[in-house]
Amino acid sequence: MLIKATVHVRKWWPAPPLFGLLALFIYTGWVGLDFGRHWDEFIHYNHVVNTLRSGIILPFKCSYNFCYIYPSITYFLSFITTTLSLLMDGGVSHVREAAAGGLSLHDFGLITRPAFLFICALSGLWVYVALSKTDRIAATIAAAIPLLSWEYAYHARWIAPDAVMAQFCALWVLAIFRAEGAANARQWLIFATIAAALATGTKYTAGALFFATIFFAWLIECGAVRQLKLGKFPLKFSSLLLAIFIATFIVTTPGAILQPVDFIRDVRAGSSHYAAGHFPTYGVSSYDIRGAFDYAARLWEYIGLALLSPIPALSLMLLVTAPLGYLSLRKNGKCSSAVTLVTVLLFYTLFFSSRTSVFIVRNFLFFLPIIAVLIGAGISSMIRGARVTQILAMALLFVAGVTNAYSLVTAARTISPNSDSMLVGQLSEYIERHPSEKFALSRSLSRDMRGRRAVNQATVAQADIFVYRDSDLRSTPSITLKDYPGTRHNTFVWIGPHEVNYNYYPTWEGRDRILLLPLKDAVRMGLPAVIPQP
Repeated sequence: MLIKATVHVRKWWPAPPLFGLLALFIYTGWVGLDFGRHWDEFIHYNHVVNTLRSGIILPFKCSYNFCYIYPSITYFLSFITTTLSLLMDGGVSHVREAAAGGLSLHDFGLITRPAFLFICALSGLWVYVALSKTDRIAATIAAAIPLLSWEYAYHARWIAPDAVMAQFCALWVLAIFRAEGAANARQWLIFATIAAALATGTKYTAGALFFATIFFAWLIECGAVRQLKLGKFPLKFSSLLLAIFIATFIVTTPGAILQPVDFIRDVRAGSSHYAAGHFPTYGVSSYDIRGAFDYAARLWEYIGLALLSPIPALSLMLLVTAPLGYLSLRKNGKCSSAVTLVTVLLFYTLFFSSRTSVFIVRNFLFFLPIIAVLIGAGISSMIRGARVTQILAMALLFVAGVTNAYSLVTAARTISPNSDSMLVGQLSEYIERHPSEKFALSRSLSRDMRGRRAVNQATVAQADIFVYRDSDLRSTPSITLKDYPGTRHNTFVWIGPHEVNYNYYPTWEGRDRILLLPLKDAVRMGLPAVIPQP
């Protein structure tokens, strides 16, 4: 009996590499928790403080925001984490003090961010469990994709819904993979529906996961895509799943029932905003893309050249293995799961490109667990293939694993409250390492570089590279640029903290950094015309 129990535990117990991946993700995330300011944190801060003051556990409208631009899971996580921390730290009196104004926005961030980090780390565990029953190699590789992704890692520190939604999407993936071929498939489908509702209770965009669950239930009822028949559609069971989905969503966002007017208004406002365009900064719309084809192309540029690795070539090579994973899953008893995952990717590509103009990459994080499963299955199939493919797969795993892990560690080490004081020295070293290029510095940098002037510093007319501080722009927000794009993977090179990918968040309000742009790009954007030079 004991032997049987031990064998059973070994079948589902995570492989040792998974613990290392989780530890690295949490460690590097923890090191970078004090990254400065995030745009949306004041929204959740105000909601929590208002709840502490009133005792009413619902998000309150403030003068800066709406109640239900986001569903309420982010609010509840923030409120529960903050309240428990205050109670453990100083009891009820500490809660009263916070309600009276004793809790700063900075302290709120440091209290609440760890909870979001730990929850987001679960995405690696969920995709591992999704595949571990049939292929532990694929499971471990799939877990490594989100846990070694710099893009996912820095988003996971935020008090924001997007990375949490991706984690619930990973839980949904687990449920549908375990449902296919299982004797208790309907129980797993109920679990998938709950996961989809939790994802939707984190961000409304995830609502289509419910319809994907129904589609998947229809697929496994019919046996294959080619055998889909309307007569086999599980209408009664789908009705049950719909009731479970709605009930779970209402539990996560009770304001949908208790404050229906505010709820409907805010959902419509958010939808209209994403369709019409984002707020302009520096006179330009950095995050807007007009045209469905361009939007879809930029979306898959982000996924293929940034999301999976900070090295574009590695990210692309990892993505290329995903179609192999799709084929492998179809061959190995997971045809319905594979078809459902690809259908979700295609649907959301079409949805975003046809319905929205605002391109903010955090909205696409939930693609990651789906793609991770496909990549895991794809590389695993290569390892089990011919000798040549084995070598290629192992080489890709080694290079991508080491590079991505190194990137997580080095990025975390750049995040420091004292990072501003190190910028000038880092710029001086960078200029010395590039003697063949000429650098034109902004007035503020030229002043700070006195005593360190290099021979390859030059005027704008002579320079190859234009160098400026982010604060050179932020100190004069009324300026008007010609362009300042936030939708490409390789626009900017910067010195300073890597708490965010500045290529996709060029209006970030965090700590200062130094930007280096080819002069032709700087002129095209209009930067030399508005940033003072010596």
